[in-house]
Amino acid sequence: MRHEDCVDLLSRNSVGRVVFTRHAIPDVLPVHFAYDSGSGTIRIPAPRGSRLAASVDGNVVALQVEELDPGTLTGRSVLVHGRAESGTAGALIRLHPELISGRVLADTMA
Repeated sequence: MRHEDCVDLLSRNSVGRVVFTRHAIPDVLPVHFAYDSGSGTIRIPAPRGSRLAASVDGNVVALQVEELDPGTLTGRSVLVHGRAESGTAGALIRLHPELISGRVLADTMA
């Protein structure tokens, strides 16, 4: 997928999966997010003291977002890698994208 198509998919969606490590073990959590087209950052709400907020500050994380059509087994998926930064209040994580990639899913079951 082109970079512009990846950003378009991020802009249209608000639910994804954040991937991070916790005690050196991979963890994946569904999250709400908002893509800020002005700054290019992604905001992820994370309550203070949550395992997400406690594990990601200053670390590299990934956010996966998809649009799928279960009827045709097709869709598009975007993966964002970047450094996470927790706010001082601890209620919001900012993901600073360093790499954005996407792929088109075709029906390979037919």
